[in-house]
Amino acid sequence: MIGVERGRGIPKADVERLMSHYNIDRATAEYCLSICPIEELLLERGTGLETGRARGASNNDFFTVAEAGSFEELKEVMPRLTIPKGARVRFVIELNAPVAPAFDLAGAELIFGTVMPEGLELIDVYGEGWTTAVLEAEADPVWLPAVGAFLLLHWKALALITIGIMAALGFLILSIRVDVTEALKAAPEIAKWVAVGIGGIALIGLISVLAKGKG
Repeated sequence: MIGVERGRGIPKADVERLMSHYNIDRATAEYCLSICPIEELLLERGTGLETGRARGASNNDFFTVAEAGSFEELKEVMPRLTIPKGARVRFVIELNAPVAPAFDLAGAELIFGTVMPEGLELIDVYGEGWTTAVLEAEADPVWLPAVGAFLLLHWKALALITIGIMAALGFLILSIRVDVTEALKAAPEIAKWVAVGIGGIALIGLISVLAKGKG
């Protein structure tokens, strides 16, 4: 007979399978199973049900200016660009546990609304699928290197307990991507960066993946 987690009604085997699949602790696995069936949680990344709400601009409205595997790396690769007032900035965070639905909770906006970089106003926080969290903001304006430094200082250790996640944000990250409004590609400063910078983003991402593979 399959064991059951005491007082939770969750088969013990399911908890252990999820812990092994995502390399997460027991408390996180139990939380995930409390909001989603094991069959969906064990689907390959990117093939699960889309649980996030279709909100904000579409992917076609953005282009990527920075991407990294940690807040430390993001700080180093942020381009020296000023994003003008009214432009959208989006943070796309790939998580190492299937807890993205928690970012749909109202408490998520309360958490991030108090820790936004100067020059960025939070518009929305939501989950996409099981392992992607998205934050959208509006610039007023904002200098991206300052954003990178702020995120390392204030988001890495950000507590998420009010939306049911025991781990700090920095421990959940597989990667973090910074996108800005697609229309900005026409701005001279950004067009010049795009011409030489996007290849650098890909190279830095490859180096990061190779370094983690050796670790």
